Amino acid sequence: MVTQPDGVFGEQPVAFVALGHGHAAVPDDLIEHYYRQSLARYKVPHAVYLEEKLPKSAIGKIAKQVLRARLTRG
Repeated sequence: MVTQPDGVFGEQPVAFVALGHGHAAVPDDLIEHYYRQSLARYKVPHAVYLEEKLPKSAIGKIAKQVLRARLTRG
C-alpha cells in the first residue's frame, strides 16, 4: 500500500494488488473486504489497482517509489 496526495486529508492510501494465478477479484470487493476487517476509515484504501505483478527492487522488496510514480503520472 502506498499513499497519494489528497487536497482535503493530505494523503490517501492506495493499494496495488497482484492476484495469484487462477484468482479473480474486483477492486470494489477488495475495498469492501478492508471495511469488514474493521479497519479505521482512514486506513481503508481510497482505490485498488490490480496488477499482473508488482515491481521489485534489486533486493526483492516491492518498489513503492515505482508505484507512487504510477499514481503521479495519472
